[in-house]
Amino acid sequence: MADNRLIAVWKRHAEQAGLWRALCLGQGVVTTLGLGLCFHLLHRPREVVRIGCDGIPQLVRLDVEQYTEPNEREIQGFVRLWTVAYARADSYSVVNDGVHVARFMVPELRDAYRLRMRGASGQPGLVAQIEALKRRTEIDANALDVRVNTSVYPWTVEVRGVRRIVGRDDVQHFGVVLQLVRAPREQVLEGMLVQSVRDFEVVPAAASGGAR
Repeated sequence: MADNRLIAVWKRHAEQAGLWRALCLGQGVVTTLGLGLCFHLLHRPREVVRIGCDGIPQLVRLDVEQYTEPNEREIQGFVRLWTVAYARADSYSVVNDGVHVARFMVPELRDAYRLRMRGASGQPGLVAQIEALKRRTEIDANALDVRVNTSVYPWTVEVRGVRRIVGRDDVQHFGVVLQLVRAPREQVLEGMLVQSVRDFEVVPAAASGGAR
């Protein structure tokens, strides 16, 4: 009698173990299928619904590389803000301006720019020189003359502008040539970085006319 009871208990537990094993196996299969579906959804081509002038919605597949490519308006806005920080030379904001400028440079240019701003081997950098001037300056970003050339990569942008010194009547003309490269928008929201920068002298129109 005791043996029969023991066998019955063992049999019942064995059946329960088999049931739990089947449930765990089924849960594992469902989880695997769910992960596979998520992976497929995350890596499939992006699609958006666009509504044309006729009012009919249409499902359009996006070319991610082309879709994330900065357009000329984005380049113009980026360059205007970047150039203001780069060329302002304000004694009281030069450090913050320098941090902003370096943030949107490629690593090699960023290191060279920081060295130039800080100075080395006992030589004062641009930060110390600009702070010693004790002046406030301003640049109107909307007044900058920005010419973008995207026909050749890296993109080339030429900027001409005027730096005004607060409290004084004189102005300083400046020019900058930039080369821009693509950057992943996951890392840089603007989608571009400055690869090289070159300053050039700008002669005001009145001065050049008088020279003739």
